[in-house]
Amino acid sequence: MSAGFIVRILTMFLMILIVGRFMIAVDFVPTLNDIISIFKIASLEGPDRWVNGFFGPGYTLLYLLTGGSMALTAAIFLLLTAVSFWLMSGLFATVRFPAALSEEASGTGTVLSATGETPLAGSIPAIAAFLIHLVLFAVLKLNYSDGVFLFLLSIGLMLFLRCVMSDSRIGAAASAGLLAAGFSVLFRQHALPFLLIFLTAAVLSSAYQSRFADRAAASAADPGHSADHPSDGLPGRMTKTVRSAAPLLAYSWGLILIPLAGFLAITVIHPEIRPVSWQKFNVYQFLYGMDWYRVDLLLASAGYQEFSLLSVLADDPARPFRAAAAAVRPLWLPLVLVLAIPAGGWFLTRHWFHAAACITAIIYIPLILPGLERGLYPAMLAASLSFGFLICAFRKHPRMPAALAAIVLIAGGLSLLHLIREEVHLREQNRYMEQELEPALKQLGATDANRIMSDDYNIWFRNYNTLQVNNFQGWLNKHPAFRDFQPNTMFRQRDFDNNGIHYIVYLTDGYIAGEYPDVSCSEHITLKYHHICKL
Repeated sequence: MSAGFIVRILTMFLMILIVGRFMIAVDFVPTLNDIISIFKIASLEGPDRWVNGFFGPGYTLLYLLTGGSMALTAAIFLLLTAVSFWLMSGLFATVRFPAALSEEASGTGTVLSATGETPLAGSIPAIAAFLIHLVLFAVLKLNYSDGVFLFLLSIGLMLFLRCVMSDSRIGAAASAGLLAAGFSVLFRQHALPFLLIFLTAAVLSSAYQSRFADRAAASAADPGHSADHPSDGLPGRMTKTVRSAAPLLAYSWGLILIPLAGFLAITVIHPEIRPVSWQKFNVYQFLYGMDWYRVDLLLASAGYQEFSLLSVLADDPARPFRAAAAAVRPLWLPLVLVLAIPAGGWFLTRHWFHAAACITAIIYIPLILPGLERGLYPAMLAASLSFGFLICAFRKHPRMPAALAAIVLIAGGLSLLHLIREEVHLREQNRYMEQELEPALKQLGATDANRIMSDDYNIWFRNYNTLQVNNFQGWLNKHPAFRDFQPNTMFRQRDFDNNGIHYIVYLTDGYIAGEYPDVSCSEHITLKYHHICKL
């Protein structure tokens, strides 16, 4: 058993230990309550359970699988993380960059020479994969909705890339990977443009380099070697590349579209579960911002009803640019890394994957500007792979172990520090909910979560059914099942009475404070983070 394989096993168990311990320490409470809102919808009876707004029908399947249990959802999250790590470390260990290009880029012949790897060099792929997953987990934390989606997408891409990078024919593993990646589209809609762009860039870049760059290097070393030569001209080379890659590209596109096509076929038979288009809503909130507590009032407003992108462009052509700048500004560092890492990888190794990742980011990011914060995750995954391939390409360089150790200490240390701070915060939040908020509700006589209304999107209960608490903020307000049951935007006592609301739990700095002038409390309790009003 090689040292690299042993390190791979040890780092996988370390990854499971870090993620699993964090989950248990915070009692599986999600970092962001998107998964709770999703499960609120998925727990409905009938076709409404499939209408998840920004999220896809895959989450309804997740609810049916877990029954809404956070522990089971966390177990699936952990399993996908472990499988993604194992496949990524295996991919890093087997990928081989063209030796001629690597030697030319590095100026030495030692980077990918034919000599065997040292045990330390053989351990670098597993360490690189461990670091990538640790950083991704530090970014996601227990955001189950995005975590399940991203690691499912990662698993699919790992299986497919393993085949493409080994220049082998598409087999069962690669086909399964494409189906898994396609299944991720049922979770988050932005997976579809990402996959179509990335697969196209990857297949064409790989075919171009294999057909021309590698053969040109062989021709230079052996004048008698027969090969298509780059002197044919770029248009001719691109035409030949597209022709040679067309079968694989068509096959790849076909497989990733199968899960989506299957769901759409079901909607033909059952049109009542057909997804509702959110494009108008997305574009509006991108251009004008959104008061997520007043979504239903916005939908009924004349401004939204008459909204047209063409009218906006005619009246104020600069508005989309101002909106884009506002979306990019808080995410400038991730955006720079998503572009700079694959660009740097291409400059150093001239390997096709870096070119594909860079091209994908350049095309994909402008397309998902209305949902940039969440939509950036797939591009971050591609940049992470680019980083791992770059590290592993130079794993035989004598300075690489020291460089990787420095990266691990800095990036890994910061990630662990961030996770520790998040754990402390979540444990304090859990303690507050269990020892202060819930006893106060019981003191006021609250027994049924359906009678509780809150403006706290991330509220979490241990002894009440959190899925039944009425906190329909944000995108939940757009769901048809909740259109007639929204006390969040009602400002009169009778609105709460008519909807069966007996208790209001509102944040000390939330929007409810001061917004309900004619609501009278028969009893009132003030806590550290919330006020509780018994009507």
